[in-house]
Amino acid sequence: MKKILTPPHWVALITAFIMPALLVQTSFADTGINRLTPRGVSMKANAADSVNIIKPIAELKRKVTMKVLAWSPDGKYIAVTSLSIVGGIGIWDVEKQQLVTSMQKPSDAIEFSPDGRYLVAGTRPVSMWDVKTWSYIRDLVDPDDLIGSGADAQHPQSMSISSISFSPDGGTVAVSYDRPGHGITIRLFESATGKLIRRVEAEGITATGMVFSHDGKKLWGTQNYSTGERTPNGLPVTYLEEHYEIGIWDAFSGNKLNTVKDVHVMIPMAFAASADDSILATGSWTGNRQDTRNMKTGEFRTVINKDPIRLWDANTGHLLRELPVESYVFSLDFSPDGRFLVSCQGADPATQDSIWLWDVSTGKLLQKIKFPMTDYRDQHTPRCKFSPDGSKLAAAAVFDLMIYSVTR
Repeated sequence: MKKILTPPHWVALITAFIMPALLVQTSFADTGINRLTPRGVSMKANAADSVNIIKPIAELKRKVTMKVLAWSPDGKYIAVTSLSIVGGIGIWDVEKQQLVTSMQKPSDAIEFSPDGRYLVAGTRPVSMWDVKTWSYIRDLVDPDDLIGSGADAQHPQSMSISSISFSPDGGTVAVSYDRPGHGITIRLFESATGKLIRRVEAEGITATGMVFSHDGKKLWGTQNYSTGERTPNGLPVTYLEEHYEIGIWDAFSGNKLNTVKDVHVMIPMAFAASADDSILATGSWTGNRQDTRNMKTGEFRTVINKDPIRLWDANTGHLLRELPVESYVFSLDFSPDGRFLVSCQGADPATQDSIWLWDVSTGKLLQKIKFPMTDYRDQHTPRCKFSPDGSKLAAAAVFDLMIYSVTR
């Protein structure tokens, strides 16, 4: 392993709050599918076989806390974000295992364009760079979004970023913004000019943001809405039932096409689509406990999230398979050939394994891997992504970027 920098001590605390629904209705508006499925059933994963499909080949370190990552289309570079201004974006040469350059910009999301020309990343606002020279090109900003109480000289937008996604031809970039108190809103920009193409308002989009399908015809994302009695000011009076769904929009018109309802009892934290757009994967705050109070009766309700990772048919909305986990899922990614799904989640209490590899066709757990954590990092979960050719897997969290080989 090649060690570059040694990290200092770090402590993290992750909290979550969302009120779940106990029975789930899965439906697709245009197909008439309608079925009731019990949720919250405790499940236990089968033990992984002693196979080594994924093997570590490099451990790279930085002094800034790494958050999310992206591969360049040719697999030569990995870009990793941080919320630090100094060295906020790090560009790594995979073969040389060296830091090539860094941009002084904190970032919540990052993505290369499919043609390899651009890198887009940032938060309040998003910026674009030329990959050949790593030089700054422009910010991507909707003029209407510059107004807000949270805006200042350093952050001209009051809205932070949830996700960035390019269309397959690289001509359009979709940016999901988090509006304080209003959920997520989407802006589509022309890559070559930075011109705003359209706005997509989708009430209740969650932190997974909205991303392009691989064929470029659709946008997917997870949404939430609540039902229950409220005061005129919007405060809950009785228990609020929170519902979470997958929304599918037309990428050209912005019109909503379909919905997969109530995919989890708590907020989806991870979302992925297979390369052929046939399967959608969702993961939630598994293992989290939520207490809520009925203001009329004073009674409390406690719900413990035991949801597995779920695989959905993208065309019909059918639930295809459940992959049992016992901790929160922060990252999901399909291998390019559709054979594997990798889930990065809270470490297994018994083994501290936080990277799990699944066989998509059978649902079998193939391998568990322990991310190089120490006692100060047990709350930090890596984000994982396969390389474009599927030969490698990268995982980043806190001060570590791990690169693994993948046997296919």
